[in-house]
Amino acid sequence: MTELAADWPQQYHAWWNACRELVAAHEWKAAFRSYPWPTFTTAPWTALPKPLAESRVALISSSGVTAVGQPPFDENILEGDPTWRIIATGNPLAAWTIRHGHYDPTAALKDYNTVFPLDVLRSLAKDGVIGDVAPRAISFIGFQTDAKRVLHEWAPRFAQILREDAVDAVLLVPV
Repeated sequence: MTELAADWPQQYHAWWNACRELVAAHEWKAAFRSYPWPTFTTAPWTALPKPLAESRVALISSSGVTAVGQPPFDENILEGDPTWRIIATGNPLAAWTIRHGHYDPTAALKDYNTVFPLDVLRSLAKDGVIGDVAPRAISFIGFQTDAKRVLHEWAPRFAQILREDAVDAVLLVPV
């Protein structure tokens, strides 16, 4: 398994204590100049087990998109909203919201496919380019300062969802 350096949590907490006020003031460039970016010595890689035209593809996006009936993300949490949403992919998103706070959502508000290309994946499945679209997509706010939470809490849960849905490939859309 990919792992953070043993001293990363201490580096992160030192950074957070030093830069919290900069983050609160939306001084992103200054705050992240000293961020302890994780580095990894290995990267997991699995070859696609079958042709793309026969593969089930899932969508994971850091866009902050939520479907109707789901609570919007809280863009005011300084370290990033630590929650994520499962969005059923069987029907078009008749209504959605975008709450992120760390990118200009103008284009996304006109067409969610710019940051959450669900209709594009459906079209690729209809045209036979991919086998089909996984029944669940995942959305979250990409502004996550705590890499340990993402690695140890989110990644295993996302992997479990992908296994349950028999996913062969993932379209990861960083926003």
